[in-house]
Formats: sequence, C-alpha cells, structure tokens
Amino acid sequence: MGVAETCAGASAACTTILKYIVPTLGGMSAVFLCMSPLPTVNRCLEAGTTGAVNTLPYALQVVNTLGWVVYSWYLKDYFVFVPNTIGYIASLYFTLMLLPITPAKTRTTAIRLLVGLTALLVTSVGFVYITDVAHETGDLIMGSLANLFLIIFFGSPLMVFYTVIKNKDASTLDSLLTFATITNCILWTAYGFALQNWFIAAPNGVGLIFGLIQLFLLLKYKKRRDLGSPDRSTPETLVPELEEGIAAENMELMKSN
Repeated sequence: MGVAETCAGASAACTTILKYIVPTLGGMSAVFLCMSPLPTVNRCLEAGTTGAVNTLPYALQVVNTLGWVVYSWYLKDYFVFVPNTIGYIASLYFTLMLLPITPAKTRTTAIRLLVGLTALLVTSVGFVYITDVAHETGDLIMGSLANLFLIIFFGSPLMVFYTVIKNKDASTLDSLLTFATITNCILWTAYGFALQNWFIAAPNGVGLIFGLIQLFLLLKYKKRRDLGSPDRSTPETLVPELEEGIAAENMELMKSN
C-alpha cells in the first residue's frame, strides 16, 4: 500500500504530510543519529583512548548506511539516499579515527565485522545487478539486506547490556546516540505503519525497543565516568602511570644522593 491508498478519501494535506514532511523529518533525524557520536569521538581523540566507549556500533553503522545508500540507488529515492550518504561518510570517519586507539580485541572484532558484512553486501548487490533479476526480486533481496544491517546496528548495544547490568555502570552507553536512535525510530516506525510497509516499520520498531532498553539502563544505572575518559584499569592508562611513578622515585633518589 502506498501514500495514495493510505490517504484515499482524505485531504491533500494527508498526502503532503506522508509523502514529503514525514520522510523529510525522518531523514533529518537519521542525520542527527549518525552525527550524534561526534562529541564522544572528539573526547576520545583528545584523551588518546576510547575508554568506556563501545566502538562496534560505529563500524556496524558504516555497513548499515552503505547498504541503504545502495538500496536507495535501486529505488531512486532521494529521501533514503541523502541522509544515508551523510551517515556513511560520518560513520566511516568515526570508525577510521577511533580504530587506532581502540583496544586490540575490540579493534579486531570491528574490522572482521566491517569486512565480512561489506563482503556480503557487495556480493549480494553484484548478484542483483549482474544477473539482471526481476525488479521485485531485486527489491526483496536488497531491502531484506538493508533491513538486516539496520537490525544488527540497532542491536549492537546488546553486546554491552550484560556488562552494564553486571557492573551497574552505564558508562559504555552513549546518551546522545540513545536519544537520537529513539527519535529516529519513532518517526520511521510511524511512517511504516502509515504506509503499511513492514520493510520500514519492522526494523525501526525493533530499533525503538532497543533504544528504549538503553534509555532504561541509562536512567537506572548512572555513569561512573564520561564516555571517552580514560579507563583506569586498562594497560593503556596503567603503563603511563607506572612510568610516571618510576620517574618520580628516580628523582627522589637523585635528590637524596
């Protein structure tokens, strides 16, 4: 069902709202979602460490936005193309800037996910275009793939939910990113229901649930430290402190001699 069917018998305002205003607001909220990590990323770069920041969502966002960019080419939909292009550039920048200062284990996981999911995307898109499948089949394949990446991105914080509950510390959750996710998903879920388009409504509905879970955890468990602040228990921060302590002891010995 499209906008015309949804607004059948209604005023012209219904068509204008659903066809232009809602997707425009959705696009703006999507850009806000993609740009929301910028303050956290800047703090990480200034500190020289990711600290409590979970960098996996940034890597997953690269593939997610790229998937929707490619899908928008197939649909010839500017409302999908523009915000996801901005999101792809932003998330690629965040990922490339943070990977060098990310702990080795997390960095390896992020790279493997990025390469693996990109390979899946490129292979699937190549199959659709090279084999020249029917438009409906191509739409199903690429739409399903884009939705898969979106759900994986929205579900990426699940990796840290257990840690948050166990430690009673929400430092690994980004407040601004959580707010942006909820806002974005509300708009696109409502739009999907209005059109009865489950490719839009379903993944954003799932994302809304994940966003609300994050909000609950942020409200229940306070942050012990800001995102991007050094984690005092990591080797990256312990080694410099140890070196400073040794240097201070050496200075005391020199003074006593």
